Amino acid sequence: MSPRPRQRSVSLPNGIKPDALPPYVYWDATGRGRWLWKKYDTTTQKQNAHRLAGASATLREIWDAYEAITRAPPADTVQMLIASFESSPAWEDLADSTRRDYRICAESIVKAETKAGVLVGTTRLSDWTPGAVRSYVEKRAERSRSRANHELRYLRRLFAWAFERDLMASNPARGVKSLKESARQRYVNDGEYAAFLAHAGPRHPYLIPVAELAYLCRLRISEVCDLRREDIREDGLFAARRKGSKDALTGSGSPLTARSLCTVTSKACT
Repeated sequence: MSPRPRQRSVSLPNGIKPDALPPYVYWDATGRGRWLWKKYDTTTQKQNAHRLAGASATLREIWDAYEAITRAPPADTVQMLIASFESSPAWEDLADSTRRDYRICAESIVKAETKAGVLVGTTRLSDWTPGAVRSYVEKRAERSRSRANHELRYLRRLFAWAFERDLMASNPARGVKSLKESARQRYVNDGEYAAFLAHAGPRHPYLIPVAELAYLCRLRISEVCDLRREDIREDGLFAARRKGSKDALTGSGSPLTARSLCTVTSKACT
């Protein structure tokens, strides 16, 4: 979220120029006047105003008050470092989906236990070495290799942020190799497929015909959404494949059944 363009025509006290102010700092002329810092709360999706100084404050005093209120507390544990990272401008610059994913990683990391039975969130930053990161990743991989690699990438990002701000002497996760993951070699069974439809169908009805076509015709989701009404033929459903795969024509025992199913999907994808 970037600051709004400032109004250059506004007259500010003490000859202060709008472009010289800290980010999200505004002059409030109500009453005797005051300087406010507005912070966006991602949880409530609202802006909260914090008083920085009165009308007589100089530009230097405004900056001093701004730096004091936005300065992150000293972080000496993993949990404190995560809190500092999530209150920083760098966090606000991340996409919503990235922030959600990082929070999932952070929750898993702080709740994990070391071999000594200590919560990882309470461990000191000075205790983290490449070997400690490797040890965490290998222990996490006992439950899920993919999640272990996911959290390793998060630790690289977190420690890189700390290293750039002199909160850590180095980035201990840098250079730690990801684990080798094996590709999934099985189809979902009927129970898993039925569970997906039962969970997703009531919330998002369009997913049912999309899933049916993807499953029965072995199509990628992008290939399903590429389908148009003209792809519905008397002899079956034509699908233009991607990534070098050959185009496919999937027949049906009943042209009417194929036409009905594809019509529903066509409405969902166009």
